[in-house]
Amino acid sequence: NWNASANYRFNTVIGKKHPLRLNVSPSVSYQHSVDLVDQARSTVNTLSFNNTLNLSYKIGQHALTFKSTTLWQRFSSQRTDFETQQPLTLTNGMTAIVKLPWNLDLSSDMTLYSRTGYADSQLNTNDLVWNARLARPFLKGRLVVMLDGFDILGQLDNVTRNVNAQGRTETYTNVMPRYALLHVTYRFNRLPKKR
Repeated sequence: NWNASANYRFNTVIGKKHPLRLNVSPSVSYQHSVDLVDQARSTVNTLSFNNTLNLSYKIGQHALTFKSTTLWQRFSSQRTDFETQQPLTLTNGMTAIVKLPWNLDLSSDMTLYSRTGYADSQLNTNDLVWNARLARPFLKGRLVVMLDGFDILGQLDNVTRNVNAQGRTETYTNVMPRYALLHVTYRFNRLPKKR
């Protein structure tokens, strides 16, 4: 078994007064996997192209970030019973932080997870996940009350399916798929007595 990879990272700032920050990280990898299937040698090659793009914009206490990840893979083998697959996985989302009246802070993120190109239709999925948090500080910031909403649209699945060069795995997780949670935190500083 062996693998090789190469990656590149590019960061830049666009504009002066309210700058845009751009981060791009493309990469390519090749994996040569050898295993035994029914006492016969099985070789699977995986070619992967991955690119991550982040674009963030900030004005005062408000911030907006767009994130996108693209992963294209090609699984191939000389085995007669192996079906070549070229799946595409896309992750696109936005994150926002907004300062509201009455000293309220709203942060929210929405992400669309898309997979296509698999031979098994169960692996071709689209899941839109939306999370949000509303927070308000009290007592000069020492006391903070936060209300979280996780998976507000209820689209997360408790079954995760993955395909790699060695085969297919399914992971079942017992989780609460969507919920609201109230946090109350208090911060205090106690200085030691001077000697």
